[in-house]
Amino acid sequence: MRTELIKADTIDEATKRILKELKEDAAGTASSSSSRRNVIYFDGWDGLGASAVLREVGRRLTAAASEEEPEPAPAGRRRVPAAAVLEFAHIFHIDCSKWESRRAMQRIIAEQVKLPAPVMDKLDTEDEADDFQGLANGSRAEIQGVSEAISQHIRKLNRRFVVIFHNGSNEEIDLDSFGIPVSARYSRNKVLWSFQGRFRLYPRMKVDMALKGSSTTTDVVLSASAAAAASKGDLSDILSHEAAEVASQINIGGIDWSAAATNCFLYTMNLCGIGSRLVDYDLVNHGCNYWTCDGIVQLQQGDVGTDGDESLWLFSDALQREMRLDTDYQNPYVPSPVVKHFPERISYWSSPIYGFTLIPGHHQYRCIPKGMFQQLDKLHVLKISACEFSFTSPPFLYCNNLRFLWLDHCKQGSSSTDEVADEEDLRRCFQRMWVLDVRYPPTSDFLPARMMDFMTQLRELNVVGDSYLGLDHLFSGMDKLELLEFSRNRAIFMMDSLSVESSCSSLETVIIDGSFGLHGISLTGCAKLKNLFLSGSFPDLWSLDITGAAVKTLDLNAVTAPQFGRLVLIGCGKLCAILWPPAAAARRERYMAHLRIDTTQKVGTTAGGRSAPAEFDWHISVRDTRLLGSLEPIKDYFDSYCAHVEISTVSSPAHPGVPAATAIATNKGGTENGRQQMEVNLQHQQLLKDNALNPYVAVTLKYTSMQQQDKEGDYDVWEETMCACPPPPCVPSQGCYVHIEDQMGTTLQNASITVPGFICESAKILHVHDSLFITSGAESSGATTWNQLEWCRVERCPKLKCVFTSEKIRGGSEIGVDVFKKLRTLWASHLLNARYIWNWCAVFGFEDRAFTDLTLLHLSHCPRMTYVVSLHDAMRALESLETLEIMWCGDLSVVFGFSEIGDYWSHGGRWHFPKLKRIHLHELPKLQRICSIGSNMYAPNLETIKIRGCWSFKRLPIIGDNKVVECDCEKELWDRMEWDSFVQPKHYKPLHSRYYKKTMLRTSVLR
Repeated sequence: MRTELIKADTIDEATKRILKELKEDAAGTASSSSSRRNVIYFDGWDGLGASAVLREVGRRLTAAASEEEPEPAPAGRRRVPAAAVLEFAHIFHIDCSKWESRRAMQRIIAEQVKLPAPVMDKLDTEDEADDFQGLANGSRAEIQGVSEAISQHIRKLNRRFVVIFHNGSNEEIDLDSFGIPVSARYSRNKVLWSFQGRFRLYPRMKVDMALKGSSTTTDVVLSASAAAAASKGDLSDILSHEAAEVASQINIGGIDWSAAATNCFLYTMNLCGIGSRLVDYDLVNHGCNYWTCDGIVQLQQGDVGTDGDESLWLFSDALQREMRLDTDYQNPYVPSPVVKHFPERISYWSSPIYGFTLIPGHHQYRCIPKGMFQQLDKLHVLKISACEFSFTSPPFLYCNNLRFLWLDHCKQGSSSTDEVADEEDLRRCFQRMWVLDVRYPPTSDFLPARMMDFMTQLRELNVVGDSYLGLDHLFSGMDKLELLEFSRNRAIFMMDSLSVESSCSSLETVIIDGSFGLHGISLTGCAKLKNLFLSGSFPDLWSLDITGAAVKTLDLNAVTAPQFGRLVLIGCGKLCAILWPPAAAARRERYMAHLRIDTTQKVGTTAGGRSAPAEFDWHISVRDTRLLGSLEPIKDYFDSYCAHVEISTVSSPAHPGVPAATAIATNKGGTENGRQQMEVNLQHQQLLKDNALNPYVAVTLKYTSMQQQDKEGDYDVWEETMCACPPPPCVPSQGCYVHIEDQMGTTLQNASITVPGFICESAKILHVHDSLFITSGAESSGATTWNQLEWCRVERCPKLKCVFTSEKIRGGSEIGVDVFKKLRTLWASHLLNARYIWNWCAVFGFEDRAFTDLTLLHLSHCPRMTYVVSLHDAMRALESLETLEIMWCGDLSVVFGFSEIGDYWSHGGRWHFPKLKRIHLHELPKLQRICSIGSNMYAPNLETIKIRGCWSFKRLPIIGDNKVVECDCEKELWDRMEWDSFVQPKHYKPLHSRYYKKTMLRTSVLR
């Protein structure tokens, strides 16, 4: 690797020097492996100006490649375009100076090379999946498939290219891993990159460490001398280019962004220069606050008042996003964390404008002399350390322009009645304050609630260090508060709960780093709350409520809360993942007493107009089932207790119907303490009606014709009422209620429901209904047997192809597999696209069992269903079936499809239905038989059989020797029946209606 200090004092000179470095030899041949210079790093002038140079190089190459001259040619000479000399057909400009992750970088590259939409969709899909896994943005790696697509696309171009890369990370990145071929031995492609960018001054020591690794791909390191540029007065030119680059990234009017960027940079560097071992300006956390409060960022039109204040904060935030200064590396005098905790504190006050002043005295907490701040009318930022004063008459009382107050190790002093300031003076002092930072207050009365009430414009409140906090009614009326921090402490709260309600409507970030005595945290109604950082020990914390928050990932992984038993997340529509505290070392309760999650409704409303069932302590309602995966660490709860889980996808106006389903679970114990209740309700809020779950609905089928009105008797009227759906199992009076809802991330046209296996294994009731787009029903994310399911009803899902999937159920073991062991009712209707209910597709086992408790099987209006369930003939199944009712299924050819594997289990080639009593078959034109194998089915206790419109049906069940069963069917069908023996017809008594079909005309229509 070659390192060179180039001679360049301006942006233009550095640009020309780098273009020369990029140039190939005159013959156009590639460099040899020993003299490679494919990857070039430019460090700028001690970090400054590097980003501006890279952007200027890219601009000139792009302009030359498009046959546009970036600047006029010298008089009398023709300018040779840079790209024509360098022969770069493609210039890829990858700006990752605002670093997010390798995944985000891959997306920028994919956009640069213009990959097709299906490849870009992979990035969206993977990002969405990572959201529900709770994976932090910074930890998301590149996708191999997308890198391969980038590589293939670039190779198809078959032209030489250059990559200009602004690297905002802290490590060198090999672009080959992203599909950009630059490291090949004979590659003629080039890379120009830098760590520096937009005033980001990455220390040269860090640069050298990153480039000295054995895996470095950089061939050339270039830098320029800042001292030489400063001596010639050219440093201001470099600074203006850097500021112009920042300004070009902000599309907000009302401010001179170039001047603001320059002023903020110089101001921050000045703070770094005047800092010492005794003064910590904490630029990492407060850098932007200094710019705003000290008047560095100013409006062009001089707006004042509340609107002007809002604009200033908006502009400062925008500027901070573009200027990510590494200020913690610039100041060698910033004290270490150990020094910060020295017991001896030095009393002083400081301000960026007025400098640093020691407070004389001999005590640990010294008093500020009266009148010290009275003439400082431009005092906007004030830090006071190790001083004693009274908030009822503070020394900065007449600093009416004070915006930022930092109190470090200060003590509340006593004051006489004469020293109490006038309330109007106190209001004038505190009402315009924007930032309050209190560190290590020794007493609980240091922040009087009366003083806090005056701070109606407060934007940030930071309480840092070991402290005793009495914060009763602290946040009332703070509708401007954006950041609330209790960090780096073991704060002892002098109250039971920390309550921040809807009055803090602007709150975006809350940081709490452990506490003693705090039993509850309530952040209800904070609709803008996006970041909640909890860490450390909460030995007394029992409840957390963030109703209505915009939190995407609730991360409790760093929390130790052995008493934590209540979590409320109602109206959290953006919630994707919950990261729980580890169960080890008593960091959390094993069973949470109360859990309420709802991502489907807004605060103050209930999904579908219903309230959460009071009998459940756990109620979960979600839009996207992937959120249910976050319950995996607390799945033990479902083994012994009760829960209600609801999955509800809200439709758009163009699509009024969406998936809906409900499931309830109970364990096999049946005891009061061992009852387990799980209800999964996938429903559409607008379509859910009161009678959707009514088990006593009776359907009347009538066939009429126009001739009925004439009462001629040449028509057939057959009225039949099918059996009522049995009611679902009763819900226990006690248990856990959970409600979770989230926006469906996938396209609704290909929607499916994937429920975690531990919920499927606990499900007692499943109700799926009213979905226009769902294609796959209750699919499990693991090997699920649904052995606790007792009641299943699926209806009105026109695109549903199957109700249950079974790919992950494996049989063939020595013990065998039980599937749907407790299911008693299976009711399916109006599934227009379904081919089957369930298909056994696993390896068979001779002791496998399925549907052994099923008593009622109802199927209606499923025109494309070819069979109901598929089993194998070596298993035990359907032993308890009592009622078989199938209506209006035009493609159904067989009810039970059996895979024949040899000498099947049933006696004499007959499948046994020992408890079957009622068979009702209606309008099934393709149905040939009920079972697909064996000569017939054996139903010794059959009582009634009704058949209409099943013209392909040929075999009736074999019944007991001493029974005669009425068979209500058409005479033509009876006459075409096939019998196993001449004795079988004697066990049936045929009943034929006179009007089973319409009378045909006796004469010609033409007469």
